[in-house]
Amino acid sequence: MILKVIPVEGVVIGLRDIRWTSFQPNFFIQFQPGVLEMAPKTFIATLPSMSQESKEKIQDTLVDQLPNITMINVTSLVERISSMMNQMAWALKFMSLLCLLAGMVVIYSIANHQARSRRWDIGLLKSLGAGFQLIKRQFLWQFAIISFLATARGGNH
Repeated sequence: MILKVIPVEGVVIGLRDIRWTSFQPNFFIQFQPGVLEMAPKTFIATLPSMSQESKEKIQDTLVDQLPNITMINVTSLVERISSMMNQMAWALKFMSLLCLLAGMVVIYSIANHQARSRRWDIGLLKSLGAGFQLIKRQFLWQFAIISFLATARGGNH
């Protein structure tokens, strides 16, 4: 099949905003009679919201009268896309939960390592008379400041 392109000149007499997210036709191009009669045509139609039985009845009637018609059920297509998006959202939530869990394990490991590496400092503080609560508060403040600075730095990238 050879396609032949024939340029057609026209005058723009009005502009409209196009809603690309709508499945309803929201822009039209009109030509005077005689310009496009010989050109191949595609007709498009939409049905308003109605019951499933009414839709099926109209589809059956159209197919009986026009057997070469192509129909696309946009409602089922949108439902399938919505279902896929819901599955992707679930997967992303699961992955974010795993990342949060992995982050907590890393923070625990770092805190445990720091506590073990500072056991001599803790022993020195105890020998100088510091109680358990003072040492605990000191470590909590140190880790809180480090965590805050790491979060602030990581949030900027």
